[in-house]
Amino acid sequence: MRSRECVVALFCAFLISVSCSTRASAGECALWENLKKAREQADATAAAFSNVVIPEVIEDRIEAAIVRKLIESPGMSIKTALAQVEQELSFEEQALLAPWLAARKLRDLADDAYAKADQAYREELNKKDAVLKPAEQAFEAEQKWLEAEKDATKDMPRDDRYLDRVSAITKRLRAAYEKMRGDLGGFRDCFPDVRKFLDDKEERLMRIDQVDEEIARHRGKNAGDAQQIVPGEPAPPGPLGDVWVCDGPTISAKQGKITSVSENGFTYEKEVDGQKFQAGVKISKKPPKRVRINERVEIVMSAFGEPKAPVDANWAPNNVVAGQIPSDNACSNIPKYKGVGDSSTATIRFYFGAGLDPHIRMYGGEYDSRDGTRVDIYWRYRKAE
Repeated sequence: MRSRECVVALFCAFLISVSCSTRASAGECALWENLKKAREQADATAAAFSNVVIPEVIEDRIEAAIVRKLIESPGMSIKTALAQVEQELSFEEQALLAPWLAARKLRDLADDAYAKADQAYREELNKKDAVLKPAEQAFEAEQKWLEAEKDATKDMPRDDRYLDRVSAITKRLRAAYEKMRGDLGGFRDCFPDVRKFLDDKEERLMRIDQVDEEIARHRGKNAGDAQQIVPGEPAPPGPLGDVWVCDGPTISAKQGKITSVSENGFTYEKEVDGQKFQAGVKISKKPPKRVRINERVEIVMSAFGEPKAPVDANWAPNNVVAGQIPSDNACSNIPKYKGVGDSSTATIRFYFGAGLDPHIRMYGGEYDSRDGTRVDIYWRYRKAE
């Protein structure tokens, strides 16, 4: 059993730490890929157009006619003037001009496609900024509050009142960081600043988990078989009982378009209109490897990726629930998948029990898959020897 000093040390490190390393895990951004392809196409058609040569006499006539049109109709675009001049050319002149006009049309179409792709990306950029800036401000406010809490608790006796205060701190910060994750999750793949911001919050949430685990262990050490009780949640169905362990998850083989899978989640790739989109599910808080009967359990996963590659996943606690705590076991990257609120995260909470073949199952994959793009991960428990 770890000592009280361990709880304090972990909490102090948690309070003092302001920055942390980020994990480079950029997904594929469809908007950015579209923009790059449109820019490449626009450059290629512009180069092809510049290489088309037309007879000088035709070129001079067209230029003079366009100038005349623009003088006669101030405000007319060159594109409109060219279209009108084209109608005035003879059949033979139009034949001579055909290669030039064809190249010009391809260039104009590519320029229009690029303008639309650029507008779509900029609109998404503006949406991202409108969400990220308030999230950054909220984070700074939480940090100021955290510093004040650090000052307020530094001289407190390391007793149950101190542990209660730390639990209140971690509860507030967890809610704040999970909200940021839910608000910004849809922008992760396209914007590095969002990825950096969210990776930092993931690191902080993991540290919160460590602090909460130490608090729970320490409460048990102080009170023997005392349990973690969260205000507002149902009471445990009984005292802490036997220890059960999980030797590690069992993962089903890759199926359909699944590209990777581990105990940390999975990814899959889908092609839509010639473009590839990636989506998946990340397990940020895994089922415990060691747990006691009637002990509180909380596990979390979240969906990510472009909705053109729709993904969903569910938690299924099979024969391990001794007492239910309000939970939400489904997640998806499909907006409004649950009807209201954030659909990207699934968090389930319960008091552990052990029926016949007790196990926790995560199953998910491509939403409404037609080719079996699904995966299952099982955490099976056995009584400790």
